Amino acid sequence: MGQFEQAINYHEQSLCIKQEIKDRQGEANSLGNLGNAYFALGQFEQAINYYEQSLCIKGKIKDNKGKVNSLGSLSKALLFLGEVERAINYTEESLAISQELKYRQGEVNSLENLGIAYLFLGEIERAINYTKESLAISQELKYRQGKANSLGNLGIAYHYLGQFERAINYHYQ
Repeated sequence: MGQFEQAINYHEQSLCIKQEIKDRQGEANSLGNLGNAYFALGQFEQAINYYEQSLCIKGKIKDNKGKVNSLGSLSKALLFLGEVERAINYTEESLAISQELKYRQGEVNSLENLGIAYLFLGEIERAINYTKESLAISQELKYRQGKANSLGNLGIAYHYLGQFERAINYHYQ
């Protein structure tokens, strides 16, 4: 915990400097980093507060790729608070921006987050569809982290359906 508190202290100092020198991009990044630190500590409401501030600035400075990342972080924190519908709305926005920008890794992450959200809702088939779409793009991009995430989440989804052999196959691919 002490290292996260120190990280928060440094991020707060960075934020103050970025605000003083009117570096809006840097300010948005510092706010996002503060959100990440609070997320890691399990302080999701505080993380959401920082992610929302970062998102607002990224929207104002028209950093659409950064906006995609902020929306993804925000939706993950909302899932941990059980605000699934709100998380889905932010993730759908993230997906739409990613597709418009042709930001394929953003697409992968958005689709993966939609799959997770629908797992939370118990809509397993829908979760599987989003996750398979994420997997296909990850394979196309040779994005190994995305592929690993998708395979693991497909394993979880098939486990929920009681299709244990299929679940094991996804976990061991």
